[in-house]
Amino acid sequence: MDRRAASQGDYDEQDRRVKGAEVFVGGLPRSATEGTLREIFSTCGEIVDLHIMKDQNGVSKGFGFVRFAERECAYIAKRQKNGIELQGKRLAVDLSLDQDTLFFGNLCKGKLHSERTFIIRMQKISESI
Repeated sequence: MDRRAASQGDYDEQDRRVKGAEVFVGGLPRSATEGTLREIFSTCGEIVDLHIMKDQNGVSKGFGFVRFAERECAYIAKRQKNGIELQGKRLAVDLSLDQDTLFFGNLCKGKLHSERTFIIRMQKISESI
């Protein structure tokens, strides 16, 4: 998953990492569409963007994101929509967090010195952001 959701209460110490007005929506039925999401979440406030994550074949991965015009709308969505049932599945709605890690796959087990140096430099760059 590219983004993680806050697991604690509304305004807490993790709040500084919350992406303004975006919520993570998990547990979506595979048949759910972006129109379905818009219908469910439009009662929480003005939606500026939404999308369902899909695999390389265009099949839903069962989760998505909804971004509202105002931050308070995300909190409303979390309170009102978390745990509701959609087509027999219970939705998990939570505040979306910045992803602060970068995954490097398929690296050799015996990393070369230059690869280790690159990773260390990337860590320093990401820490300064």
